[in-house]
Amino acid sequence: MIFDVGRRYPRGYRHRHKFHERPEGFGQEGPAEMFFLLNLIDSKVEGRTNDRSMYEVNDAFGASTTHINKVIYSSHPHITADNHFSGDHVLEYGGEMGVGITVTTRRDRFPKGLKPYFHHQKVKPGDLKARVMRYENPIIAIKQVEATETTKAYTKTHVSFQSTGCTNISGVNNLPSAGLYVTQKSRGKGSNKRVWGIEQNEGRQTYLSQYYAVDNTDHMISNAMIGYITWKYWHSPYLHGLAMAIVAAFDMYVECCEGELDSDWFIPKKERRSFQDYRLLLSQQMLRYSPKDKALPGDEFFRAWTRRTKRQREKTSTSSNVSVSKSYSTGGVSIGNCKKAKLASRRLTPWLCGDLTHVKKHLASIKKTGNKGTCEVCGKGTSFKCGICDKYLCVFDNRKWSGGNCLLSYHDDSFFGISKSDHADLHNRSKSKWKAPTDGKMKSNARRIGVIKMAIAEEEC
Repeated sequence: MIFDVGRRYPRGYRHRHKFHERPEGFGQEGPAEMFFLLNLIDSKVEGRTNDRSMYEVNDAFGASTTHINKVIYSSHPHITADNHFSGDHVLEYGGEMGVGITVTTRRDRFPKGLKPYFHHQKVKPGDLKARVMRYENPIIAIKQVEATETTKAYTKTHVSFQSTGCTNISGVNNLPSAGLYVTQKSRGKGSNKRVWGIEQNEGRQTYLSQYYAVDNTDHMISNAMIGYITWKYWHSPYLHGLAMAIVAAFDMYVECCEGELDSDWFIPKKERRSFQDYRLLLSQQMLRYSPKDKALPGDEFFRAWTRRTKRQREKTSTSSNVSVSKSYSTGGVSIGNCKKAKLASRRLTPWLCGDLTHVKKHLASIKKTGNKGTCEVCGKGTSFKCGICDKYLCVFDNRKWSGGNCLLSYHDDSFFGISKSDHADLHNRSKSKWKAPTDGKMKSNARRIGVIKMAIAEEEC
């Protein structure tokens, strides 16, 4: 698979199975896959030939599907891969296209004639011989190839990864220069912070600064925790693909929030949903969704839709096709204008936030007393008190207006059960042992209150 360095959704893929026919000269699995991916990328570069505007995908069982090939690159990109995809023939093939490649090199795939001049034997950690044989600059090999009528000119490079290891980096059209320098690394905070330096060169930095995109994707796929125990082994690739789709969808959400696609979509980084909150929202949408809504392609084939009467289908189709624009329509206060005001635009929350009659009464009763008490939400000292609830609540943060977070949180349904008074009244515990809830505890309590509210609504119905 091919991922952009700054993104988490794939640009190209190749299914790995034994039915693929490997091209001549690319008998190994990794180089054969690289051959396919290089051609796939070349077909997505601006200035491609017309015969590459469409492509077919064969499932190796006799069926093929034709797809439209979109242009996504203005010029040939740079590719970073591990040693499974290395090989001198891979570099030559990519160089003739004009692609840049940086790849760690296996010890059995060294460029011809270079193996005696580079480290190629395994070195144990802390080996004294390896420490003695450090050199001041990385070993570099360069080969320049001129252009022909059908291929482009390119420059092949081979660089030692570091002076004490057997790892090497091969590349094409990737390094204008290479030299030894030190990169500072740090871990920890405050008195526990430690700083050290690591040996570095341009080839190694290029590889480490780009290949992490694949590692990050793997980490997010594992965090998605999409899986269940089953004997049906074919469920495993499906669940892996589903987790990858969730990671890609979250990255698309982040890209929209950055505002580069549309400035109206911009959301500050601190206000965006985390990956965990995003997955929880997807779960809610999945559990609440029904094919009866016919909001997604393919719903018309589900039994829940086909069994409906003609009148029910027409009614659902009419309601699902209602579009909401950014501006209001003329005609004063109407159902359509109210729906638009209730929808979130650039903000996470909509303009209209429901009935605030009771909230206004509580805000009007806030008074500053002569004494100080402990805030019911954060546990800090405050002299402001809600006259109706008779509870101390923070209004300012260090004499600065902070939006009245504590004041509004205490009167929010989602905070019920975790305030200082609730600690004693509901849980029968001492107030002196109460601690202000963390963000994680507040989110967990909000989900629990949401379930309770849904149960209450069902009882009333």
